[in-house]
Amino acid sequence: MKTANGIPKKTKVCCAVAALLSPLWGATTLQAQDASQQQESNNEVEVIEVKGIYKQSLQNALENKRNADSIVDGISADSMGAFPDLNLGESLQRITGVQINRSNSNPSDSPRDASINLRGLPDDFSRTLINGLPFADPVDYGGTSFGAFQSDLFSGLEVVKSPTAIMPEGGLSGIINLKTARPLDLADDSMTLSVKGIYESLTEAVSPAMAFSANKHFLDDRLGVSISLVSSKDNYRRDTTLVTRYSELPDGEGGTVTMADGGKVYYPGQMRQIVSSYDGNNLGLSTAIQYKINDNTETNLSLLYADRDLDRPFDLWVVSNQGSTTQVEALSSPIFAGNNAAGNPEYVVTDVNLTHVDATQGPRPGSMKDDMLNVNWDLKWSKDEWTVKGALGHSEGSNITRTVQYDYRYGGENGLIAQISSGGADWKGYSVDITNAQGANFEDVNTLENTSGDYVLSPPYVLEAPSNIGGYNRLIIADTDTVIETDMDVANIHIERYLDMGALSGFELGSLYTSSTEDSSRQRHTAIGLQNLSTDFINNDFVNDVHFLDGAGFMGGNVNSLNNWTSLDGNLIAQRLQPVVVPDGYMLGTAGWTINPYDGGMLNGTYTADTDIFSLYGKLNFDGSFGDIPYRANIGVRYVDSSIELLSMRNNEGSIEYVTTNNDYDNVLPSANITLNLTEDVILRGAYSKTIVRPLNRDNTPAQSISVSTDTTDPNPIKATLGSNNLEPYSANSYDLSLEWYNRPGGAVTVALFKKDIEGFIASTTLCPNDGGDLPFGNLTGAGVTNSEGVFDCFTSEGQGIIVTQARNTPDTIAITGLEFSIQQNLDFLPGFWSGFGGLFNYTIIDIDGEINGNEAALTGVSEKNYNAVAFYENDDFSVRLAYNWRDEYQLAAGGTFSGAARSVDARGQLDSSASYNINENLVLSFEAFNLTDEPLIEFEGNLNRQRRVDYDGKTFIVGARYNF
Repeated sequence: MKTANGIPKKTKVCCAVAALLSPLWGATTLQAQDASQQQESNNEVEVIEVKGIYKQSLQNALENKRNADSIVDGISADSMGAFPDLNLGESLQRITGVQINRSNSNPSDSPRDASINLRGLPDDFSRTLINGLPFADPVDYGGTSFGAFQSDLFSGLEVVKSPTAIMPEGGLSGIINLKTARPLDLADDSMTLSVKGIYESLTEAVSPAMAFSANKHFLDDRLGVSISLVSSKDNYRRDTTLVTRYSELPDGEGGTVTMADGGKVYYPGQMRQIVSSYDGNNLGLSTAIQYKINDNTETNLSLLYADRDLDRPFDLWVVSNQGSTTQVEALSSPIFAGNNAAGNPEYVVTDVNLTHVDATQGPRPGSMKDDMLNVNWDLKWSKDEWTVKGALGHSEGSNITRTVQYDYRYGGENGLIAQISSGGADWKGYSVDITNAQGANFEDVNTLENTSGDYVLSPPYVLEAPSNIGGYNRLIIADTDTVIETDMDVANIHIERYLDMGALSGFELGSLYTSSTEDSSRQRHTAIGLQNLSTDFINNDFVNDVHFLDGAGFMGGNVNSLNNWTSLDGNLIAQRLQPVVVPDGYMLGTAGWTINPYDGGMLNGTYTADTDIFSLYGKLNFDGSFGDIPYRANIGVRYVDSSIELLSMRNNEGSIEYVTTNNDYDNVLPSANITLNLTEDVILRGAYSKTIVRPLNRDNTPAQSISVSTDTTDPNPIKATLGSNNLEPYSANSYDLSLEWYNRPGGAVTVALFKKDIEGFIASTTLCPNDGGDLPFGNLTGAGVTNSEGVFDCFTSEGQGIIVTQARNTPDTIAITGLEFSIQQNLDFLPGFWSGFGGLFNYTIIDIDGEINGNEAALTGVSEKNYNAVAFYENDDFSVRLAYNWRDEYQLAAGGTFSGAARSVDARGQLDSSASYNINENLVLSFEAFNLTDEPLIEFEGNLNRQRRVDYDGKTFIVGARYNF
C-alpha cells in the first residue's frame, strides 16, 4: 500500500505478546518519581517542583533539588502559572541553562513555536519525553515545538542534564520530561476554571482563552480521575523587514566601487516587507485514571492531546535591482560591514536611490496545523525489596504547513523609483519611498511563470535567461506544502531490587522497545497545465483594492515604510485558473496546482522512515560514606540496537525511482553519578555519561537537490546538495561537576561546570567531486576550496560556478565547556512589608573549541551567554513578578535570505511581568504583560551595519480570572 506521500510503505505487524514482553522504560523513574524518589533520583537532573503559592513553590523546588541524587530543579503547574509565560517553551526558559528560540526565518513556521536550547546547545541536541516515555514528535528538525503545548496541560517539567543508563538515549545536552497529573497525587474534590482575554498590540485584537481542571477520588482514595481542558484563540502578527540581497555598488563606469584597502562596497539590492498573520485555535486535553489495586499494586492510564490549527497568510512587497537596467545612486557613505570568509574587508552603503526597479506584490495564503495524541499506561508492583514496573505507550502526530505564492512582478525601464535605507545598525532607520508606482496591471502581463524565479531551469540545468527578461510583467504561481505524519509504539519493563550489602544498596535493570514511522511529503506548486490563459480569465479583477494591513501600522509604526499596499486576490486567481491539466509524470497537489515530482526540494523532503530501537540497561546503586562524608552513587550501562529502513525517491536521469536504504548500528553507553554531602548545607555532585544523537531522516536520503541563483553577481550560481544514506549518530562524552550551598530555607547558591566532547558530528561538507557526484553537470573542475576573494573554486563542464554540499559525519572532535550559576533567595527574614520580596537569577556561559571540516567549530543557534532574572513580591493577597530573559548573539546558517554568507542574530533581552490579586480564597484576578521593552529580533551579516532581517512582534497583554470551586 502507499502512504499519503505516495511512497510504498511496508506492512507493519505488531504482536501484542511481544510488545508486553519487550522492554520499556517510560514509567520507570521519571513517571513514578514521586513514589520512589530515593532510588530514582540517581540521574543528574534539573527540575522545578512547585506547589501552592509562588514563594512556597520555589522553596519546594529547592527541597527536591537538595534531596535528589543529582542536580534537580523544576517547574510544577503552580509555578508555570506564576510566571508570565505564553506557552510551555516560555516556562522552560526559566530553568538554568535553557534558552528559547524566537527566530523563524521561514514564514511558514510560527514565531511562537518556541523550540529551546538546553545548556546553550542546539534544540536537536536534546530529547523530549512525556511521562518518561518517547513519543511521536511531529517535526523533522530534531527539536520539539513547545509552542504547540499549553502549560495548563502539565503538572510539571523536568530537565535531565546528565542521563543515567535507565533513561532513553538521544539527549546529548539533556532530556526534557513533560509530566501530566497522576490523580491520587492531587487534592480530592478540586476544580478550577480560568478565563483570559489576550490583547495583541500589532493586530489590536482581543482573543479569548479558557482552562478547566478537575480531580476526584473514589473508593476510599484508591481510584482517582483527573481532567484538564484548555482552549484559546490566536490572533497575532509578525512584521518583517528583509534585505534578501546585497549587490556590489556600481561606479557608473561599468565597474564597481572598491575602497582603498581593496574592500568591496555593497548596497541593499533587494528589500522585502512581510506581514505574517496567525489566526486560529488551540485545543488541549489531559486526563488520567489512577487505581491502587492493593497495597502492592497500582496502575495509571493517561491521555494527552494537543491541537493547533492556524490560518497563516502573509503578504509582501519587494523592490529589487535589475542588473544594468537599474540606475543606482548612493545616498550615504560606505561603512565597514565585517570581513568575508576569506578575511577581506567589506563595506555597505545603507541608503540608495534606485531607478527602474523590479517590484513584486502579492499574497501568500497558507495554513499550519499540528496535533499530537499520546496515551500511556503503566503498572507498578512493589513488595519488600522488589519493585517491578511496566509501561506501554502509543502516540501519533502530524504537522501540516501549506502555502501558495501569488506574485505580480513588473520590471524593465518602468520609471519606478525607490529610495531605500536598510537602517544599518538602527532598525528603526529602515525606510522605503516609492514614486511612479503603477501597481499591478494584468493588461500588461506577458508571461506566466511556473517557478518562483526570473530564469527558466531545464535539464541539464544550464542557466539561461529568457530574452529581455527585464521587460516582463509576470504572474508567478509557486510555493510549497509540507506534511509530516508520525506514530510510535513503546514498551518498557523495569525491575528494581533494594539491597543491604554494605555500600551496594540496590540494582535496576530493564529494557525499552520503540517502533516508529515517519511519513514526510513535500510538494512544490507550479503553473504547469494551465488552460484558462485568455484575458477573460486573467485581468485586473485579480487586483485587490482593499488594503490588507489591519491593526497597528507596519512594524508598529516604528519605521518609515509602505504601510499599506495593494495585494492580489489569491482565491479568485485559483478560481479562475483551475482546474489544470496534469501532464504525464506529474501529480496534482493539495492546492489544486500541478506538482513537479522532479523538483529537488520535493525529493529531499519526501520519504518514509521505519525505525525500531531495542535497548537493555543495568545500573548499580551505592550508599555509604567516605569518613564523615556521606555519599550516594550509581554506575550503569545501556546497550542500544537501532534499525532504520528509509524509503525515498530520487531523480535518475529524468525518471523517478524509489530507493530503499537500511541503516543498522548499535551503541554501548556507560554512565556514572556521585553525590557527596560535604556538610549539612553543602552538596557536591559529579557525573559522567556517554550519549548519542541520531541523524535526521531527511538528512539520510539519497535525493539530490539543485537550485540556480538569479543573482548575476553570484560567482557560484548553481547550488547542489548530494543525498546521504549512511550517516551514523554522533556521540558525546559528558562530564559534570556541581556545587550547591543551601544557605537558608528558600535559598540556594549553585555553581556547575560541564564539558562535552562530541565526535562524529554531522555537518554540511562543501565538495567539488571530480566525477560530478551523479549530478547532471558532467565532470567538475577546480580546487574545491574558497579562494582569497571568498569564491568557492569549482566549475561545471560548461564553466559555471557551482557549490556542492553533502551531510557527512566529520572526523573532528568538538569540545564544549560550560559554566552555570544560579542563586535563589526569599527575603522573608526581613521585617513586615519587606519580607514579601525575593528573587532568582541564573547565568550560563559556554565555550566551543575544535574544528569542523577544517574551519573553526561553530554551532548554529548557540549563544555564548544567557541569563534569567526574576524579582517578585508576594503576600497573602497580592503578588507581582518581573522576569527578564537575555541571550547573547548567535549564528544562523546561510541561505535564509537567498544570498550571502552565514548570518547572526543580535543579542536580545525581553522583559515580562505578571501580577495577581486574591479577591477571596476562591477568586483570583491576574494580569500579564510580554515584551514590555518592545524588542525586535535582528539578524545581520558580518556586523549590524549589514542588517539582513528584523522581526517585530509587538507586545502582548493578558487579563484573567481564576475561580477555585
